[in-house]
Amino acid sequence: MRKITKRSAAIIAAAVVGVGALGGVAMANGWLVGGKGYATASGAKVSDMRADVTLDKNIYPEVSLTATALVDNPNEFNVELTGIKNPAVTASRGGAANPGCVTALNNLGLAAVTPTLPGTAPIIAKQSTDKTVSLPLTIAKEFPLACQDSIINLTFDFEGTSTVKAANV
Repeated sequence: MRKITKRSAAIIAAAVVGVGALGGVAMANGWLVGGKGYATASGAKVSDMRADVTLDKNIYPEVSLTATALVDNPNEFNVELTGIKNPAVTASRGGAANPGCVTALNNLGLAAVTPTLPGTAPIIAKQSTDKTVSLPLTIAKEFPLACQDSIINLTFDFEGTSTVKAANV
């Protein structure tokens, strides 16, 4: 059998103390454990909304009126309306097209007959139909005479963003 020298004894003692210290650290901190997690999600489908708008009066220069929009939101989330843009106009008089009115409105700028959103943005409830949104509208002073006694149709885009805010219409 070999004789343990002082040097060997010191190395063995240091090793025992080191292993004991590591065990103490592991015991004080618990075991270190790792892992992986997995998730799958599906994005919601975004569907176009629809609005049918009626006016409470006939239009003529400088009249203030209310455009009432009945809005459908087929999406699974509420939508906050943020803007109305890109109106396209057609006009007819006596059952025939009225290109003079259309040209005059295009020259004037269609903002002359486009409603604006109220100060507090309407929030349309998810999966709803015929939600009423009142839109203020003032017809421009320069509204063209060529449009008198005409039926004017606007097609426009409205914009909105998905929101978790509560519906307010």
